[in-house]
Amino acid sequence: MIVSGVLALPFDDSAGFTAPPAFGPFRVLHQIGSGALGPVFRTFEPQLEKLVAVKAFRLDVVPEVTSQLADALRRFAATPIDHPVVVSAVDAGLEGTTAFLATEYVAAETLDVRLRQIAPLRIEAALPLLHQVAGAIEAAWAMGVGHGSLHPRDIFVLSAARDHAPGATRIRVAGFGVVPALESLRIAAPIRRPYTAPERAEGGGWDIRADVYSLAVIAHELLTGRRPGGADEQAGELASGTSDDLRVAIRQALSGGLAADPGLRFATPTAFVEALTTGVEVGPVVTPLGHTPSLFDVEPESAVTSVIEPVVHDEPVPELVAPVAALPEAMSFRPTEPRRPSLPDLAAWSDAAPSRGRGLVAAIVVTAVLAGTGLGYWLRGPAAADEPVAQHTPSTVADGPVDTEVPVATPPAPVTDLRRGRLLVRSVPAGAMVSVNGRARGTTPATIRNLPFGTYNIAVSRSGYQRRAQRVTVSKGAPARDITVELVSTAPLAPVATTGAVYVETRPAGASVSIDGTPVGTAPMRVPELAPGPHRIRVDMAGHKSVTTTAVVRAGQQTLVRLSLEISVR
Repeated sequence: MIVSGVLALPFDDSAGFTAPPAFGPFRVLHQIGSGALGPVFRTFEPQLEKLVAVKAFRLDVVPEVTSQLADALRRFAATPIDHPVVVSAVDAGLEGTTAFLATEYVAAETLDVRLRQIAPLRIEAALPLLHQVAGAIEAAWAMGVGHGSLHPRDIFVLSAARDHAPGATRIRVAGFGVVPALESLRIAAPIRRPYTAPERAEGGGWDIRADVYSLAVIAHELLTGRRPGGADEQAGELASGTSDDLRVAIRQALSGGLAADPGLRFATPTAFVEALTTGVEVGPVVTPLGHTPSLFDVEPESAVTSVIEPVVHDEPVPELVAPVAALPEAMSFRPTEPRRPSLPDLAAWSDAAPSRGRGLVAAIVVTAVLAGTGLGYWLRGPAAADEPVAQHTPSTVADGPVDTEVPVATPPAPVTDLRRGRLLVRSVPAGAMVSVNGRARGTTPATIRNLPFGTYNIAVSRSGYQRRAQRVTVSKGAPARDITVELVSTAPLAPVATTGAVYVETRPAGASVSIDGTPVGTAPMRVPELAPGPHRIRVDMAGHKSVTTTAVVRAGQQTLVRLSLEISVR
């Protein structure tokens, strides 16, 4: 848990700030933005020959604190967050009396701008973005770094690359580590309403659930086109075409993510996003026949926004999400009308037209049989990488004789015939290795998709904790299974403290100290191994009046006692 800063120090007006020629090795090109903490500059790093964004912190604090902030930012930059969505810190330091943080330079439109163009979005279009933001948050917290101030301005929306399938998305999330660095020095970080969680806005402690709250506000704005606020937090209509059942599920998930009490919120961002997906096909969005406004439409090549150094790595986490093959039109995840035979003379073949020889009929029948056999083989496919435990999957090709009469086109098989489901594995603590039937499938929280129906052996392990295993069944009645594993530490329990201590300071120093009538030494001093409970403390010094007080000692804690002695007048 992160404890919020308590020193509400004002921020300088960065509009009057004159940038130096460079921040460390980063040569300033021009200013590209400004916020409550200070301006942001586009810079160039000549040694690596790449563009870098530099945030200058213009705070009304003493130079000592500025130097400490630079050190805190350096520590953050030295341990980058290993996630393709997170905008990585490059370096940090002190230029004159200004602390700065250098990060990757991303040339892309931010979500707050894109929202005005496309909200409200259908849930299918919003899910790719929300899943990526959730993954970035959890990767950062796995490194012990929170965000605490997530805003649509921190999310860069990149155009889909040409080698991506339609509907694929690429985003980047910036701003991790800044709020914790400020609060570690008791500097109050900016409050960005309504995105900042209530507990952080009130100056209390916060954890990953504060970032869940921010993500829920962004999801609300994506799905309704409006920001939540106060008692009207559920205001805003969902996109047209959303079913009644899905509306209820989305509203319930938003309510859980926006709970004022963090104890009532979802424990992780992934849990929140998964709750939004009830009844929704999760994964790459298949482009419909007609054009539907989407946050992630593929733009013409000339309009594609680019990332300038370093290049975004597009490779996914190995096997966490099974790739979706390009399906024939008849098997698309969109409503289609059964395709009728398009041969121009097919309608003429009937009992009333015997003059058309039967040779062509036989050719058509053979072609239909071969096509049906091929479709059945394609649907069954090769064995999956993760096969169920003792699970038999019946053939999807019907047995029986082939009708040799006039061929009739077979309607497209429903998606449910794929007989596959999804498994979400979480652990407490997160970051544990997950294996399915003995095969590694990533770290928790892990979502394994495209699993054939059946029973699986799931094992969860993490260094320093006992390995846990259980069997989980994915079936037609339960195609989406979520499990949470509580890991038990193997470390020996810390001994329970049975005594406490007292630290005595006097002004002036050098007074004699007695506890419960027994002399123990001269102040300042620490007196250990005292029994819990009240103790009578007396200090004496020549030429001064004696002072007596009572201190309560608690097991495992140290109690500080400060006493001032008055000069005695004779």
